[in-house]
Amino acid sequence: MNLNKYSRQIALPFIGIDGQICLFQKKILIIGAGALSHSSSVYLATSGIGDISIIDFDIIEESNLSRQIFFRHEDIGKYKAEILSKYLQNNNKDLNIQFYNMKFTEDIFNSMNTKFDLILNASDNFATRKIINRISLKHNIPWVDIGIFQTKANFCLFNPGYGCYHCLFPDINESNENCSLMGVLSPICGIMGSFAANEIIKFLVLNPTSRINHYFNFNFMENIFKEYYWTKNSDCELCLQYKFLLEKKVLTTKNTNEILFEKLINNSDNYFIIYLDEDYINSKQFLNLKGHNIPFIQESIYHFFDKNKIENLANKHYFYNKKLILICKFGIKSKIVSEILRKNNYYSFFLNVP
Repeated sequence: MNLNKYSRQIALPFIGIDGQICLFQKKILIIGAGALSHSSSVYLATSGIGDISIIDFDIIEESNLSRQIFFRHEDIGKYKAEILSKYLQNNNKDLNIQFYNMKFTEDIFNSMNTKFDLILNASDNFATRKIINRISLKHNIPWVDIGIFQTKANFCLFNPGYGCYHCLFPDINESNENCSLMGVLSPICGIMGSFAANEIIKFLVLNPTSRINHYFNFNFMENIFKEYYWTKNSDCELCLQYKFLLEKKVLTTKNTNEILFEKLINNSDNYFIIYLDEDYINSKQFLNLKGHNIPFIQESIYHFFDKNKIENLANKHYFYNKKLILICKFGIKSKIVSEILRKNNYYSFFLNVP
């Protein structure tokens, strides 16, 4: 892996060399080689995802060229997955890019015999989404769904154990309305593919739960962007069918530097709490810990990106030999800072959000 190629990304505190190596070790399956796949795959590849597979049975047509930006006029009549994959491979020699010129089915997935870390659905039909959902639950693979229609778009990340596509859309059926018949504004394809790549990279590096069970809806005509929270359906027949596998995954993927709320309040260890949110006084974590007499401070996350600033804080608050507990609203900033502090030889944890 050429670290110089990714140096600007490595400079980001939440990426670093460890994060870049993490991305390089990931395997992603992209279903569909149309417009959404173009913008998402190019940024996933240039961000250093080490192994990308693209599957699509469709053939390039002239009407594709205005949105599927890596196809040329001379590519008309060729397979989309093959041409897109070759473009990505030619511009990213250090990656492994594979293509499948066929329709995606569960049997085809099984024949790939690859342990994917994430599936990205860039197709435009509900039947494929249902197949991906079953595969996700059966094989414990997170997946991302993106869709566009005229000037509207949506995004959702599904992680087995937290609910599935059937929980969110139990009665959805195939529709005759699609981009081919109703149209789509070309720039939206680029925006949504890039947005999906950004969310996928954060998920793979940080594995946060704050964006799981959130459905994003975008109206680009009115520039109205909404975020909806949904919950797992406890009676979902698919989730129940694969319940054992899902529970096993949740139990075996816990972070080693994560601490449970119950352990924090029932233990007499030498803890020192650092709140990373400015409005921590109104947080449920602060209210729940208020009566337990654990010393705390509030500091911005940016104080922890500089080693000298960390040492100044340690000198000021005498927390060298204490167990540092990082707390924020969603657990993302606290995990980042906890890992930074550990690399600087501090004994730190991030709180499991109660």
